[in-house]
Amino acid sequence: MNLALFFTSGVSLGDWAGIGLIEREVAIYRRLMADHGAGVSFITYGGRGECAHAGRLSGIGVHGNSWGLPKSLYRRLISRLHEKVLRQATVIKSNQVLGSDVALAAARRYGKPFVARCGYLYSDFMEKAHGGKSPQIRAARDLEERVYTGADRVVVTTQAMRTDILDRYGLDAEKVQVIPNYVDTELFKQKLELVSEPSAKARRICFVGRLAEQKNLFTLFDAIKGLDVELLLVGDGHLRTMLEAKAKDEGLDVHFLGNVPHG
Repeated sequence: MNLALFFTSGVSLGDWAGIGLIEREVAIYRRLMADHGAGVSFITYGGRGECAHAGRLSGIGVHGNSWGLPKSLYRRLISRLHEKVLRQATVIKSNQVLGSDVALAAARRYGKPFVARCGYLYSDFMEKAHGGKSPQIRAARDLEERVYTGADRVVVTTQAMRTDILDRYGLDAEKVQVIPNYVDTELFKQKLELVSEPSAKARRICFVGRLAEQKNLFTLFDAIKGLDVELLLVGDGHLRTMLEAKAKDEGLDVHFLGNVPHG
């Protein structure tokens, strides 16, 4: 089996490296290669600099915008530019909803099965940011409907997402599968010991993820108020300044560790 993975629109290996995600994102594909003898290729939006990261990928093919084309033009031509690897693929898969339409078009062009994977509902993000009747939410739902109905399989990370998609887009229940995100607890344990001194407190809570609205961190802060606990936040995001201010104002024992590489 040969799997071709389309990155999220606009995202490169350099982006993954910049926030410490390469090892985490690649782990599942290394397992696929080792356990099943699969070939894996990444279709990315990075430029010539992608080659600098390819050595960390243990045999995974990396195919980016080595021509230096404008991003919009590269996106339109991506399936033609990478024709050879896509023709050799057994399955084409997307990483998130943004960019999944490009992957779907490539799968149709070369007659390959398509798996649409999404770790979050893009339409939910747009609704929270712009409102339920906004042009952004309509565009997001149109994209989701086209991709989900056109895919051979849809993979989501929670049962709630599966229920929402089935109800909203009328898909066959067997078409939508739940595969939760994985966490390497030994790896995180080792890294946390490196970035934070042991606490004298009996209870330590660790959050790993983006500091964004969808993670509901203000509610977490409210939940630990008055408790003798230490909270470690691994990750970064646009809410960091607001969260730091809330922790300081309310006297919470919160440590912002930023992005921690997985390797």
